[in-house]
This record gives sequence, structure tokens and C-alpha cells, in this order.
Amino acid sequence: MPGKLYTPDKYYRSYRIQIAAKYSGFQLNLEPFVAGTTNKDADYLRKFPTGSAPAFESGDLHLFEVNAIAEFVGSQCDQLKGGSDAARQAEVRQWINWADGEVAPAMATWVYPCLGVSQFNKSNTDRARDTIMSALNVLNTHLASRTYLVGERISQADITCFCNMIPLMEHVLDPAARQKVPHVIRWFNTIAHQPQVVSVVTVNLCDKEAKYDGKKFNELHPKKGSGDGKKKEPKKAAAPAAAKPKAEPEKFLTAAEREALEAKEPKKEEKDPFKALPGSFDMDEFKRCISNNDELTVAIPFFWEKFDPENYSIWVCEYLYNDELSFDFMSLNLIGGMFQRLDRLRKHCYSTMALVEGPKKYSIVGLWFWKGQDLAFNLHTDLQIDYESFKWTKLDSADEATKKLVEMYWCDCHEKINDRPVVQRRVFK
Repeated sequence: MPGKLYTPDKYYRSYRIQIAAKYSGFQLNLEPFVAGTTNKDADYLRKFPTGSAPAFESGDLHLFEVNAIAEFVGSQCDQLKGGSDAARQAEVRQWINWADGEVAPAMATWVYPCLGVSQFNKSNTDRARDTIMSALNVLNTHLASRTYLVGERISQADITCFCNMIPLMEHVLDPAARQKVPHVIRWFNTIAHQPQVVSVVTVNLCDKEAKYDGKKFNELHPKKGSGDGKKKEPKKAAAPAAAKPKAEPEKFLTAAEREALEAKEPKKEEKDPFKALPGSFDMDEFKRCISNNDELTVAIPFFWEKFDPENYSIWVCEYLYNDELSFDFMSLNLIGGMFQRLDRLRKHCYSTMALVEGPKKYSIVGLWFWKGQDLAFNLHTDLQIDYESFKWTKLDSADEATKKLVEMYWCDCHEKINDRPVVQRRVFK
């Protein structure tokens, strides 16, 4: 039976589905998706309660998660899932998860400001660039002696990694950057020239790295009240400034090259801001426990047994701008980007952030446990990037309601948090 794919035009996340359908011979009909219109249609929301895209419909089957759709439409092609060998199938899933968890959030942080989709932050962009180049170096090493990511034939792992890299290749990875990862580029071009891929998308590699365009951002995100008809006073012409010498173009450096340069500079002693705080809760031991055991029956009882209420605290947070969360992948990228920028906090903290449904479309909520009784973000300037976008509430650890919240956030067996269906959880550990 053929199926319908609801998708924005030329949407990189939908390409993996379309390519999988070409390999398996699945008849896929594209249906337009317009943000702000399609996702508010009652019939669409009845079929796809998250209101997200891409979304798939075939008879009574309705799917709204991109990898589930790709797996379904490609199910008639065994090579896409790695054949019949369970180990190969696990490897395929591994690279798919890596592409979505490691590459996609950093790609969005780097590329989206260049397209005017999100605001520019130099610190965030630099971190995202380093993350991408480190990821490409990993991929380059893996592909040095391989044609494809898994086995000797193209699989869904190749398709997904390829599609997540299209925005990078088209907008920010210039020739100098591509020269640093020749095996990746050889692999990328191999995938790009497959007939099934060419029939879906043609990739044009960029000649130079795109930069943030403030004008484009302002056009896509007009300020409230800007169209109220009030006349603005014309600005006085500024006196001509003295000509400044042209700055040298910024050299593109990988994470390894940046580290090598930093190693030559005299290092400043940076104190751990948490070191002066009292408390001896073994965070690593707890993280091992919750990673390797059942959360509800083993890990959470272990947590409460070891918990030190005098020196550690539990907090919940909720994103302040939930009205702006239109797409699930963008919302998850916000969480992933936040985690990347809070690396200094990692060894003193454990948390689960969740994308949940409602009250309008999506909400981002989280439950955090860290050393200290105050907001941890105030301990160091490196931590003060994202926290102001959330409302933070400290919980009473002795209250039974807090214990129920800990279960709801930290246990995958709970499909709802405060009666709101969980779309996806992300763990910071």
C-alpha cells in the first residue's frame, strides 16, 4: 500500500525517508507541510498529535518519528538495516543514533544562524564548530579503510549520516575544511552519486563558509510592535569613521588544532567552583547505577539512600518560550545544545530534560540534581548561557511529591510527566 509523507519542501530530515523508499521500491507521495498552518489543522493533529513533520500516513498507520518512518518505508530492503545479522543491525542503529545525537544538534547550532532561523551566539557557534570537526575526524578515521559505515553495502546508517551533513556541506564546510577529512568527503560523494539519492536530492558543496546574517534573522523574526504604525525619528548621520585596516580572514581550525595552540599559551589555573562546596555524594557511582540497572527498582532507591539533603539539592525547570517550539527536532536541538555548553557542570550534576506535549504544542521541562543549595549556574560565567531561558524551582527533598517527580522524570516506564505525554527524554550525565 502506498503512503503519504507530509513534509516541508527540501527538508533535510525527510530525505532519509525518501531515499529509503527509493531503495525498497515503496511508493511514497509527498504532501505539503506549512508550519503554522498544517500543524494547526484539526484533522492533521488527530492523526499526528505532536503536530510535527515529517509525518507518514498509510491506511490506518500514522507515524510521526523520522527514523520509525524511514525504517517502515525501507523495510523491504534488507541491506538498509544491515542484513539479517543482529550485530550488523546494531551497528547500523549505532551510527543512526550518533548522527542524530552528535552531529545534528551541533550542525543546527552552527548552520541555523547563517540561515536566519536562530539567533547567533559566537561562543555557541565556536563550540558547535569544534564538535562537528571532532565528529568528522572520528568519521574520517572510521572510513579510512571502508567504503560504507557498516559492511560492504549502503545502509540506513550511511543515508542518515549523509542527510544530516547536507546542511554542513552546502553552507559552512568550505574547501579548506573539507580537505582535512578526505575520507569523509570521498564517502559523502559516493553516497551523493547513488541513483536512489540523486533522484531525491542534489547537493551543491559550498565555496565559502556562510556567516550570520542579522538582516535575514530580523526579516524572519520581526520584533513585536514593529508594525504598529508609529513613525520613528530619522537617525542623525554619523560622522565618517577613520578607515580601519582589513582584518585577516579567520582560519578554520579543528578542535585538535585549537588545543595545540592553547597548549602553547601560558595556562591559567582555573579552580573548580564546586570544590569549595561541602558534600561527598559519589556522583559517578550513582550514574553507573542508574545507567546499568532498572531505574525504578534499583537506581532510585539507591539515590535516596545516598542522598545528602544538607549539601545537595533538586530543582525542576520549564522553558520560558514554549510558544516558539514548533518542531520536535528543533526543540530537542535546544536541549542537546544546552547539554553541550554545560560540560563544566557534568561531574557535579545529573538531570533528565524532556520534550512533552502541551499545553499548546510542546514544552521543555527538566529535573536536575546537583551539588550545592543554590542555582549552580551562578558559580561560573561558563554556566550562564542558557539557564535564564528557564524558570527554576527548588524542590523539598523530604516531600513525597518530590519523590514522585524524580520517578516521573528519571524512569522511562513513565510515559507522562505531570499528565503531559513525553515525546522524548534526554539525560545529562
